[in-house]
Amino acid sequence: MNSKHQSLVMVVGTDFMASYLPSTSDPAVASQLSAKYTSESDSNGATESSQLLTIQITAGTKDISYAMKQILLGDQAYLQGNSGVWYVLDASALNDSSNNPFAIGTNSLTDPGSMGLDALTGTLTDHKIEVLNGKKLRHITSTLNKDQVINEMGSSDTPFVHSVTGANVDIWIDEATKYLYKIDYKVLTDASAPVVAGQPQGFEVIANFSNFNKLVNFTVPTNPQPATNVKQVLQ
Repeated sequence: MNSKHQSLVMVVGTDFMASYLPSTSDPAVASQLSAKYTSESDSNGATESSQLLTIQITAGTKDISYAMKQILLGDQAYLQGNSGVWYVLDASALNDSSNNPFAIGTNSLTDPGSMGLDALTGTLTDHKIEVLNGKKLRHITSTLNKDQVINEMGSSDTPFVHSVTGANVDIWIDEATKYLYKIDYKVLTDASAPVVAGQPQGFEVIANFSNFNKLVNFTVPTNPQPATNVKQVLQ
């Protein structure tokens, strides 16, 4: 059985989040400096899952929050936006990641599986066995250089990319089962780099995993409205 619970927290720049956010006339969005993405998800393999996510944007002293839910059952996806209304659409619509906030944690830089593979390319430090949430796990830190991190980000020519100096990737693994229980991917930047509106002052993804191989039961929402794409749900 390939089931698990995942808790994901990601702090990124607003340019990274912009294409996922519902349209808004709030002038604070134009000067936002950071966004925090929090996701709690359960899955039974690749075709059954549920996810609750919140996106909190910090613009000076003002916070703007969005909350969304997703349930995936076979070839149908059920989504709920800030309005509280449930929608149903073909699961294939989720493949359009440009308008799908649930896809944020699945690209090469933010997917925990990809981050774990990235750790293998850096300089490794073995911290031996540590206790994490009551479990004895092997803790390893991988240090990536600037070129390795930028290669994962792509060729984006942004002030944030220019400020990157490297990254630390910490992973905690159960040696007996080989399960990954936690990963912390933190991009390091030049503290003297100028602050640019809309650009992140840092980039960190923390993912925790638990409840391996425990079957999860999902409930279909009552009377969902039909939709053809994720953007309809976010309006």
